[in-house]
Amino acid sequence: MGAVVIRLRNFISGLSRMSEEAFCLLAGTLKTCCTMVFCSFLILVHTGGLSVQDYELYRLAGELVSSSLGVFLVGNLAALFLEELPRRR
Repeated sequence: MGAVVIRLRNFISGLSRMSEEAFCLLAGTLKTCCTMVFCSFLILVHTGGLSVQDYELYRLAGELVSSSLGVFLVGNLAALFLEELPRRR
């Protein structure tokens, strides 16, 4: 338990040292991904069980989850590049 707390403290201190642009990009990406996953959950709740009529909605929910992970990865990479750009100059 103690190692998890230490890692979490290091993560939070790393976020506090981020530039404002990178932090806003990271926060916006996280909000977008959470919204996509929540919409996927709502679609799955609406469709209920898997049936032939609802198969397209079921696939849409799966694609929302998959694409949210890609959006999160691209957003994190962009925030990393924004953080490293001033250091290289």
